[in-house]
Amino acid sequence: NEPIENGSPNTFFLYLQNIGKSTASDIEIKISVPSGMVITAIKHSAATAQQLGKAIAEDQLSATLPVIKSLEPNQKVNPYKIQIKAVATGIHKLNATVSATGLVAPIAASDTTRILAPN
Repeated sequence: NEPIENGSPNTFFLYLQNIGKSTASDIEIKISVPSGMVITAIKHSAATAQQLGKAIAEDQLSATLPVIKSLEPNQKVNPYKIQIKAVATGIHKLNATVSATGLVAPIAASDTTRILAPN
C-alpha cells in the first residue's frame, strides 16, 4: 500500500526466479531499509517463524534470509512477505540484494513507499 501513515504497517513481497540458463546455488538474499521504517517480520512457506525472526538484525534495519541451496533454470520460490512499520515521514526505499555462487555481481532491486504524517 502506498502512501501509508507514520506508525502504520506495510507489506512488501519479494519474488525470486532463476531466469538464467544454469542452476544457481547458495543464494543469499539481504534486505535493508532506511531509518524511516523498520522490518517487523518476514514470512515464507519454506522457513519457520523462528528462522526468519533470527534473520532480522537487532536494529530492524536489515535482514539476511536463510540461504537457498539451489534454483534450477526457470524455477522460482514462493514470495517472501516482508512486513515493515513506518517510523518517519518521507519517501523511503526497501532494498534487496541477491548473491549466489557463480554470479559475477549481486543483483539489486528496490521499492519505495511514501510515509505521511498521521491525520
